Amino acid sequence: MSADFELKEIVALSLLKEHILSTKHLVFEVSTDYCMKPFLLNDDQIIIHKVAAKDLTSGDVVVYQGGNCFYVHRFLYKYLSKVNGNSAYMLITKGDNLIYPDSPFPEEKLIGKAVIIRRKNNEVCLEGFFWRKVNYILGILCLSQLFIYRLLRFIKIFFWKDRTIPFAEPLKKIFTLPLKPIVSVLRLCFS
Repeated sequence: MSADFELKEIVALSLLKEHILSTKHLVFEVSTDYCMKPFLLNDDQIIIHKVAAKDLTSGDVVVYQGGNCFYVHRFLYKYLSKVNGNSAYMLITKGDNLIYPDSPFPEEKLIGKAVIIRRKNNEVCLEGFFWRKVNYILGILCLSQLFIYRLLRFIKIFFWKDRTIPFAEPLKKIFTLPLKPIVSVLRLCFS
């Protein structure tokens, strides 16, 4: 019974993805727990535009399929990888409130990029000059968080071995704080 339900769920997801890929725009209802708050809230709607990985810019809000779910996270960067002799882009994303990035995923899992966010009676176009720059800055801040995290891991592995780094937690807090107030202030633009 459970395997039959999972098979139907996979077929439904495949049909949904096929529909998504055949249309130019798609509207998603956001059901977020924590990852993208306060930039995206529950019941926000996002309009997705199909886009190739080569056209993404750091900071773009993207939707991708991971397993049986669709995720809305901030795009950080991409790199070329050879899989079975073919070159393909691998994408790295991260939720605004997460310290760690998501696992890399191939370009074919990319559904599209958010171009409009609807919240209550307001609509914000993320393709305008202002929001493109804001998202780019947020993407750079996410990348800096990732860099600091990896630097702290390197320091711990090579210098402190199994001991804890006395300044690691305060540094982690310092470099993860800037994103939350900035996003909270920008959220006022939606209200």
